[in-house]
Amino acid sequence: MSDTANFSALLQHEAFVRKTLHGLLRDDSRVDEAVQETWLRVLQRPRAALQEPRSWLAKIARHCAVSGWRSERRRQVREQQAASAGSAESAEASLSRLETRQRVVAATLALGEPYQSVVVLRYEQDLDVAAIANRLGRSAATVRSQLSRAHALLRERLDQEFGGRERWAVLATPLLGGTKSTTAGGFGPWLLLGGTATLAVAAVVWSGLGEDPMRAATERTEAASAAAAQPKGPETSLVPTSAPIALERIAASVQEPRPTHLQERLLPAGELRDRNRYDDYEAATFSFEHGLRDDPDLDVTRNDWELQFSGGQFHVDMVTDDRSAILDLGTMAPRDFGTYTVGKAPLQKEVRVVAGHAYFIGTRDSDTELATVVFVRSHEPGDTCTFDWYTTDGTGRAQGSLGDPNHGRPWIAQLAALRAWQLESSGAVLATPEVLLQLRGGAGGGNLRQLDMAGGERRVRELREQPLDLTAPIDANEPCVGHCAGGRVPAGQSFVVTQIDYHGGNPGDSNGSGAFRILVGGETVVDLPPSDQPIRGQWTGRAVVASGQEAETRFEIANSSWGEVRLRGTFVAAAATLAAASARNRGFFSTEPPLPAPVGPVLGVPSARLQVRAAMVGGNSCRIDLRGRRSMQVDGIADQPLDFAMPLAKDRHVEAFARGGVLLPGTTFVVTKVVYVGSAKGDSNGHGAFRIVVAGKPIVEHRNEAAPIQGEWTGELHIVSGQESRTYLEIANSSHGDVELFGHFVRQ
Repeated sequence: MSDTANFSALLQHEAFVRKTLHGLLRDDSRVDEAVQETWLRVLQRPRAALQEPRSWLAKIARHCAVSGWRSERRRQVREQQAASAGSAESAEASLSRLETRQRVVAATLALGEPYQSVVVLRYEQDLDVAAIANRLGRSAATVRSQLSRAHALLRERLDQEFGGRERWAVLATPLLGGTKSTTAGGFGPWLLLGGTATLAVAAVVWSGLGEDPMRAATERTEAASAAAAQPKGPETSLVPTSAPIALERIAASVQEPRPTHLQERLLPAGELRDRNRYDDYEAATFSFEHGLRDDPDLDVTRNDWELQFSGGQFHVDMVTDDRSAILDLGTMAPRDFGTYTVGKAPLQKEVRVVAGHAYFIGTRDSDTELATVVFVRSHEPGDTCTFDWYTTDGTGRAQGSLGDPNHGRPWIAQLAALRAWQLESSGAVLATPEVLLQLRGGAGGGNLRQLDMAGGERRVRELREQPLDLTAPIDANEPCVGHCAGGRVPAGQSFVVTQIDYHGGNPGDSNGSGAFRILVGGETVVDLPPSDQPIRGQWTGRAVVASGQEAETRFEIANSSWGEVRLRGTFVAAAATLAAASARNRGFFSTEPPLPAPVGPVLGVPSARLQVRAAMVGGNSCRIDLRGRRSMQVDGIADQPLDFAMPLAKDRHVEAFARGGVLLPGTTFVVTKVVYVGSAKGDSNGHGAFRIVVAGKPIVEHRNEAAPIQGEWTGELHIVSGQESRTYLEIANSSHGDVELFGHFVRQ
């Protein structure tokens, strides 16, 4: 086919080219100029017939748009310089800016992996997200998340080093509308990042955005335009929107005005890995209170998360007293949340994750009271999802990866309305300031049975409408049942408890100790040790239960225990205060920088060793994985291999050791042999277990065996980079294990 015929065939896609450019430039005159420039460049680059002409045309159009942006910016700079006669920059100022640029580069090079690689590839080699993902063997969603986290780490480092953002923001102003220009390049090859790359890094990091706005805009507009021209297929991993999310981030985070009473804190976007695939609890959970995923030792969150991603669904019922709920708001771009009308759809505990959808999450547990909106940016089914988020504690403060653009109703007001509706939907309102709670149950292992004043329960088989007969003897085999005559505290009021009358018993049984505990407003007011004697008593004082905090006022029992609790008091008017909200949401709006995701040591040789041993741990499993990450039941990790002949330290029930690490990008650890010894005895507190999982496949499993465990497995299993959490050793009560893995590396 001739060049003329090729060009004529390409002209059939002019509508696509114009649509792509309009999504980038939003100005008809500039679009017309860019369309002409695109076709001129096409004529200058004759090509044979293309299998995917739109991808090629979109790339040329994108370059034309970027060239237009830069030309316009240079024109503005020249005009500003001409209008500022006599304001030539001194040599000292130039040297100062050069030094600042060097320090930005140094901070970039100081980033740990995996962040350094994605930043260098993005800004030095000018690769887009898809190209970086292909180069490093990661998903596009993972690369976007790692770029966002890298920007957050750089902001924190540079703010601390320079003593304020305004002192290094001089590098960002040329790309974000500053009033004074700086030279983009010309500082020699001794800088790893060239001048233009350094400016781009500084601009993105300074603005608080999770992405490079120029690149993100072109990528998303191109993808949206291409998607619009294709038949609808399976769920896409890009959020379909007529306006690029990156430009919304600029408007939300930099330009748009805020209500004067509103305080906002910008944090990185979220990325979660599907727990069903990666078998990594911490990587599948997110805390809006702390703005955090991956808290390896749970020192910050104490296992108090607000969201879990598992089996392609979001789950919000996370801890023992959780009364959280989630609502799918449907397809929604962030700018449209301000005009959303609160409907009457049912609140759920879990919902399906869909790219482009928004979700309301009302967190209600013992120490967290937050209202959050989540915008899912991408979803790779069975793998990862990324999202933007915005959360408030109801005191005029909010934090998240987006700022409120103030289009329509303010986001804080929208979240308050959704929160009020959640509370209205959560059960009957308490008519008088009096509550009756009853529980009775037989053996239950090491787990507490709970019943709160609004009828919320945990590990209670049945809630009965009529009061229980507590005079009948308890049987260790009977299920736990309860009765509640209570409800929610009326909105705008507090229930002030002044007297509690209680009676019952908590002897326990062969399965474990009994318990009898009463909490009011999250504070324990009665906690009695196991005894064969009947329980009867009265508490007097003053304890406050605010509306929405009913789950914190509850009755708890354990093995072969029973009882009745009657609370009396008064209603008083209440108002939300900053002090009260801060006492509950201790990590919210913290002045401390967010905790970065741990990286861990690199697995330098194709072998690893995992050890763990446990005493009595109830029904919980104890795990150490290839990265050296422990499950929350493990008290600590030893520096040296464990000596199983020595007893456990007095302050430890479980300890572990790991000689392992993470794989370099593009590296696969091919496991061909596993040698193991251990035990799975179990005890009166629960079963014993010994389990080895490699690359998500169980290869050795033993349970409740008195004889020692010893053996060798041979075969071939592949552990790929990013999935190290799927290889682990797991034990239970009075068990131990020592496992060594051998094989070889395969590098792409």
